[in-house]
Amino acid sequence: TNGVALGKGVKVEGARYPLPVIIGYPKTVNNEMAYNLAKVIHELYPDYKDATPSTHGYKPTKAHFDTIHPYHPGAVKYYKEAGVWGADEDKRQAQNMKRQLVLKTAWDAHKKSSKATGKEFRAAWTKARVAALKAAGMEAYAE
Repeated sequence: TNGVALGKGVKVEGARYPLPVIIGYPKTVNNEMAYNLAKVIHELYPDYKDATPSTHGYKPTKAHFDTIHPYHPGAVKYYKEAGVWGADEDKRQAQNMKRQLVLKTAWDAHKKSSKATGKEFRAAWTKARVAALKAAGMEAYAE
């Protein structure tokens, strides 16, 4: 209900993630960068808390790590030091890392074996993705 160009009555479908979340690529975000970014976001919250209507989600006491995406090891190191990451988060992180491995393995196999292109390739990948996750006993979420 809030965001760029969202007026009254505008309906938008999209992904929602618990905060804090910042996405980076492994080749460009090293452990030190992820650690320091997590620390700055967490510790300087009072300085930016009123920046946007949704910034409240970054409040350290509202940190919510229950997501399907794994956290960067550098960020995890900081969150453990800050006392907001414990055994439940470690368990979830292990599950998410396993999920990423299942998806990566399925993606590599799909790219190698699929002869489809364009929309057909995407449709076939969706089926392969769902099949791989279900075979691993994991929720597919979006089919």
